[in-house]
Amino acid sequence: MKINPDTRKGSALIVAVIFTAGLAAAIASYLTLSNGTTESSHRAFYRAAAFNLAESGVEHALWALHKDRVGESPWDEWTLQADGTRHFRIDGFTFAGGITGSVDISLLGDPYTPNAGGGVKVTAIGSIERRGKKELSGARILQADLQPSGGRGLFAYGMLARGHIRASGGARFDSWNSRGNGGFQSYRADLARDNVGVATVSDDLGAIQLGSSDIYGRASVGSESEFGLVMGWGGHLGPLNESDWDPEDLKDLWKVDGRKISYSTGAITTHFTAEFEEVIVPAELMPIATSPYVLPYHTQPYNRYVNRETLGAPGVDTVLMMDRMTIEADSTLEIAGNVTLIFPSENMTSLIIRGSGKIQLQEDATLVIYTGGNVDISGAGLLNHVAPEQLQIWGTASESQNIYLSGSGYLNGLIYAPNADLIVPGNTKIYGSVVANNITMSGSGSLHYDESLREYQGMGGSSGPLTVQHIREIMAKEEREPYLDLVANN
Repeated sequence: MKINPDTRKGSALIVAVIFTAGLAAAIASYLTLSNGTTESSHRAFYRAAAFNLAESGVEHALWALHKDRVGESPWDEWTLQADGTRHFRIDGFTFAGGITGSVDISLLGDPYTPNAGGGVKVTAIGSIERRGKKELSGARILQADLQPSGGRGLFAYGMLARGHIRASGGARFDSWNSRGNGGFQSYRADLARDNVGVATVSDDLGAIQLGSSDIYGRASVGSESEFGLVMGWGGHLGPLNESDWDPEDLKDLWKVDGRKISYSTGAITTHFTAEFEEVIVPAELMPIATSPYVLPYHTQPYNRYVNRETLGAPGVDTVLMMDRMTIEADSTLEIAGNVTLIFPSENMTSLIIRGSGKIQLQEDATLVIYTGGNVDISGAGLLNHVAPEQLQIWGTASESQNIYLSGSGYLNGLIYAPNADLIVPGNTKIYGSVVANNITMSGSGSLHYDESLREYQGMGGSSGPLTVQHIREIMAKEEREPYLDLVANN
């Protein structure tokens, strides 16, 4: 059979056309797939970018609340909505290809003040704009609940320092629970427990030096190494009852260097961190007049010697502000009701108690002291025989101050002075909790931590800086729409 050449040419042409059409279709499909993959990749990238923007919005809200807490108003550029919500937009974020981003922040709740106890809700919406239009379908919405960090309490440790803690002379650290029986009970040796915490955020080696002191509880250091703690011969760190120790902890270390550290019970921890809140006197407490206060003194016009005086009255709030107060000789300043003393001046000694002078609290009285200056307490000192929280010293110094607790007396109270150096010589006993910059105990004194203070924030004080307690991404369509409408309309 003879094949016509023209027929063969036609068949080849048809095959070529079919092949070309198939190739074109394949290329078109490939390009479509490629474009789709690229677009999908871009969307994934920008969704991640939008999430990062939302996270930055939550951080900005925390920053603004912190500024408000320390008295620097950040709200000038925020818009106050009718329902009390504050709104702020940050834009100008740029990405490759001319893509821009923004974050819308909504804050609902009373901005932080030193007495705020409530929480704040923050909603942050990160969105991307492409081709001149916001792509709200890809916006990421984060909602965070902020609560004061005081969930752990400002007095969660018996002794907490920014810098060093030095104890020599065989000091004792332990704890008791003043509310253990439902009502108040003073510290007694038979009530002693081993739940005291001694901690510093300093990462220096030897930041805590205990000599032969005994800590019946735990010690925490900011350093990476356990050598942030230094102990000498006879030192003890761990449970009160050695039957609770691991035998290895007792067997080896005691023979090596004469100290005992209960590693197996976690008595020492490293990489410790903590936040220290600057103390601000609540604005509503600031009176107008200031004057020195000295007792004893002579009254006029009869020039009669006075060695006892009472401040306040039962059931009454009394606030006094003055440059300084001195209690000396055998004088007694008695505190009745709820008394607040404010010493705003820095770089001076604001409160002096010396000789046989003393401040004494009535049974139901409270004394809260805010001081920017130094405190020098010796002799009979500050006396109260009830709960530590009834006597509080808050250091307001912006840079540095000193607090001296000398003599052989005791302090039954709380000290929160993150910029102060606390010096405790002699046989002074502290019942309560102390927070300071540096702490030095140079005698055979003791610290007895009241475990009931673990979540206590302090009268007239602050409940700690706001921190994120819970955060979630809003993903359900019905939940997202109200927030996206806010972005679209602003």
